[in-house]
Amino acid sequence: MIRTGPDRPASFGHRRRGSLHRKHRRGGDRVRGLRAGRHLFNRHHRRRLVQSAFLSDLALRLQPGGCVEIATDHEGYAGWIDQALAAEPLLENVHTPEPFLQEVPGRMRTAYELEWLKEGRPLYYWTYRRRRSW
Repeated sequence: MIRTGPDRPASFGHRRRGSLHRKHRRGGDRVRGLRAGRHLFNRHHRRRLVQSAFLSDLALRLQPGGCVEIATDHEGYAGWIDQALAAEPLLENVHTPEPFLQEVPGRMRTAYELEWLKEGRPLYYWTYRRRRSW
């Protein structure tokens, strides 16, 4: 789901499965990705939200200089996300030379993240920016 507001980033979850709703043709300046359910990690990998078609759509709708932020605790999905983001030519990694961060200084943790940390799971964070010129 995409949610927008004047003081908060747009966010998306797994229900959109690869498409952006028509009302979001004009982009915002920040999008945050939420962790999808565990059922999307193994045999249902074809339904993962972060895929090249979705990222291409998302990049086209972001304003130049706008950011997409994605987080997960699943190692296999992390590799998938990393490859998909790196392959999108309209986006650039804010954390270069690192492909991702395992902690974002100053970022408030969500309830999910606190739960994941309690369980000893590693966290993965990406921030990619829409290139200003292409």
